[in-house]
Amino acid sequence: MFTALVGSVLVLFSLNISIFAIKQRRRTQTAYGSGDDKVLSAAVTAHSNFISYTPLFLITLYFLEVTFKASYILVLCLGLAFIISRILHFYGVCYSEQQSTPNFKFRIAGMMLTFSSLLVTALLNIYFLFKELI
Repeated sequence: MFTALVGSVLVLFSLNISIFAIKQRRRTQTAYGSGDDKVLSAAVTAHSNFISYTPLFLITLYFLEVTFKASYILVLCLGLAFIISRILHFYGVCYSEQQSTPNFKFRIAGMMLTFSSLLVTALLNIYFLFKELI
């Protein structure tokens, strides 16, 4: 149930990233690829990165919530951490690229939080599985 909330927020954010990429494509009149435009390239990268990690997270979060009956507080905290991680990553990739000197702090923080969220959900699923088996 709470995974549905997290997933819905992530869908809304995915639409935001998609719209940003579309605006960059229109700005550069580029149909495919990035046309050597740094901001468009960053938008495409942020979008593909988001699409790569989000399904894995949602699947493991769903298993925690439904299969192992994890508390809604745990599910919401992990979901919030992942949402924040994706916002940080998007900001770090797309908006730092528009500056004269890119700042990788947000991008790095976003990826670290993304990996941490994925790792925690995976390890908790493994823990609960073995706990039920024993």
